[in-house]
Amino acid sequence: MINYKVNDQKLLVNCTPIYENIVDRSSADEKGLRDFILNEYKELKKKPSPYKSGGLRKGRSSYFETDLFKLNNPFIKEIEDVIYSEVQKYYNWLTELSFGSESFDIGIQAFYQVMEKGDWHMYHNHSSLTNTTFLSGCFYIDGGDAGKEFGGEFRPLLNPYMVQEGDENSIDITPTNNKIIIFPSYMYHEVSPYSGEKKRIVLAFNVYKER
Repeated sequence: MINYKVNDQKLLVNCTPIYENIVDRSSADEKGLRDFILNEYKELKKKPSPYKSGGLRKGRSSYFETDLFKLNNPFIKEIEDVIYSEVQKYYNWLTELSFGSESFDIGIQAFYQVMEKGDWHMYHNHSSLTNTTFLSGCFYIDGGDAGKEFGGEFRPLLNPYMVQEGDENSIDITPTNNKIIIFPSYMYHEVSPYSGEKKRIVLAFNVYKER
């Protein structure tokens, strides 16, 4: 599999631009954000799940039930600012690659996922969530047990428009603390089974054009 390096970012051979960066959050209250999400997750696990498949919590959803960025919470506000800043960097990178640019207002909807041992996520994309969603991404608040030996890899497909299984048709990106990944919403991707003992906390988000 071939990757081209452009400004230290990955441009897949099929020209699907995937942005990957480690965010400096040394001044942030990282423990406060982790504790807030884990407390919400603890309450969510008490409720019956409406989801019947997908591999998350073996039938129990670990998703927050509303848009995180609508909450009036200082920990969420800090990470919201981080996500908006990184999305701007991604868009700037695209314009440098001569993809063209257009000025418009965006919104970002976010939710969390807490992965435990045995959790995974089937191939999917986010383009059908709203008709104006055009970028999606994930931010690893806590990478849990990080390393290829623990699985839970973010796995985008080389052909972003259709599911083709097999190692030759995808790449693996290993989660670590404060890593952000941004990609076009149409890109199919999965998360491989996670075998770590520590909980992995992920904030997923979708960028849409404001109407």
